[in-house]
Parts: sequence; C-alpha cells; structure tokens
Amino acid sequence: MSCPASYQEWLASLICCEPSLILQQNVSTKPIICLKEKLQGILHYFHYRQMANLNFTMGEYTKSLEFSLKALPIAEESGDRFEEGVCLLQVAQTFNKNERIRQGY
Repeated sequence: MSCPASYQEWLASLICCEPSLILQQNVSTKPIICLKEKLQGILHYFHYRQMANLNFTMGEYTKSLEFSLKALPIAEESGDRFEEGVCLLQVAQTFNKNERIRQGY
C-alpha cells in the first residue's frame, strides 16, 4: 500500500526537478499537469499574501488591498477556510486602516 502523500511528493519532484523523467518512464502527464496547476495557484496565493502584508506594513494600503483581493479567489477555490479567513481579515484590516487615515487617527 502506498502513501498518498509520498505519491504527491514524487509527482512534485518530477515536475520541479526532473521533467525529462516523465518521458523516459511513460508516466501519464494528466495528473502531473493538474498538480502543476495546483502548485502554481498555491505559489501565487502565498506571493499575493506576502505582498499584501509587506505593502500594509509599508503603509501602501491601496497596493495591499489589491494583492489581498488577488489572493482571495485562490483561497476560496482551495476550500481552505482558514486561508480564506486570513485573506478576509487582511482586507478588513486594510479598509479599517484606510478609514482611520481619512479620519485623521
């Protein structure tokens, strides 16, 4: 019996490190392509979150909001309620900070 996590790890190593092995071993590329798309979405998500946090810290609230709103649909698609909540919290904090600036706080 194989472990699903080990299988996914093996597929990720094929995608990232040695794509030529796919052709040599006649492995079906359909699950690999799906996994590659999923990994790209995850990487984009974390990039957007980091950029939102960085811009928020630097006081660039418009850019922070832009990146948070780019991350939100990816988090919603993933089905991870925690990450979705993190995105929504970032959006709320950014709006709150913008409102305080407008009011002079």
